[in-house]
Amino acid sequence: FEHAALAWPADVPPAGGALPEAEQALAGRALFDRIYGRNAPAVHAMLRGHHHDLNDFVIRAAYGRVLTRPALPPRDRELLAVAALAALDQTPQLVAHARGARTFGATDVELRETLVTVLGDEPAVDEHLRRIG
Repeated sequence: FEHAALAWPADVPPAGGALPEAEQALAGRALFDRIYGRNAPAVHAMLRGHHHDLNDFVIRAAYGRVLTRPALPPRDRELLAVAALAALDQTPQLVAHARGARTFGATDVELRETLVTVLGDEPAVDEHLRRIG
């Protein structure tokens, strides 16, 4: 941690790497819809149900600005999302992003390994995989 404390937080926060701002909303919507597949309309409706602007914010900021960054393929980003969501015990989002990872080419072996790396607990991994389908 001493080494991390020397470099973080950075004197100048990182910036850049995102798509041009004019492309972010459309690219974010396309990525979101591909990840959530046939469930996308229901997820959009759920987000709007919390607050109409929440859906637009999620599409523009989370998906359009961050998750569409071209330097890392969507498959890898989705596997990272699965790992983070497993660590946070956020099962509904984990299931959605695991299915998104599959959409972008992740294998069942890669999903299992991602979950085992984070959770280490085979019964918990098996339960997540059962929910993913």
